[in-house]
Amino acid sequence: MNKTVKIISRSLLWTLLGLLGLVAFLIVLLYIPPVQDFVIPRVLSAISEPGQLEISARKVRLKFPLRVEIDSASFAVPGMEAGARAGRLNVSPLPLLRGEISVSDLKLDGARFRLGTPDSAFYMTALVNDASMSDARIRLSSQRIMVGELMVDSGKVDMACLLYTSPSP
Repeated sequence: MNKTVKIISRSLLWTLLGLLGLVAFLIVLLYIPPVQDFVIPRVLSAISEPGQLEISARKVRLKFPLRVEIDSASFAVPGMEAGARAGRLNVSPLPLLRGEISVSDLKLDGARFRLGTPDSAFYMTALVNDASMSDARIRLSSQRIMVGELMVDSGKVDMACLLYTSPSP
C-alpha cells in the first residue's frame, strides 16, 4: 500500500513538473523573434473578423518582461479607425492575473485616428506626430478604460458636429 502511494505521488509530481516545464518553455519561445514572426500574424488573423474588426501590424516584438514594440499597426471597426507608424508600451505582468491590463507607459509615433463617417452627426479625424500615455488601465470584466495622463505633441484634429444629417444622393 505504501509503495503504491509513493509511486502515484511521484508520478503526479513528475507530471506537474513536466507541465510547468512545458509552460515555461512556451513562454521562453515567445521571446524569440522568429517565433514571434510566425505566431503574431496568425493570432491577429484569428482575432480579426472581416467587416467587423480588423487588426494588422507589420512587425511586433515582445521583450522581457512585457515590453512591446510595434512597427506600423492599425485597428479598425465600423465607424472607427486608429493606427500608428510605430509604438512602444510597457505592460505590468501582475495585474494580468486579476484580469486587468495595466500599461505604465505608451508612446506612439505618427498616430492617426478617425471616428465616425463624413455623413454622420459627429466626425473626427486626428493626425498626431507624437503621443504618450502613462498609467492606463483596462479592466476586462467591467470593460472600463482609465487613462492617467495623455500628452500629444504637434498634431492636427478636425471635428464636425452636425445637427441634421441626411444621406447624400
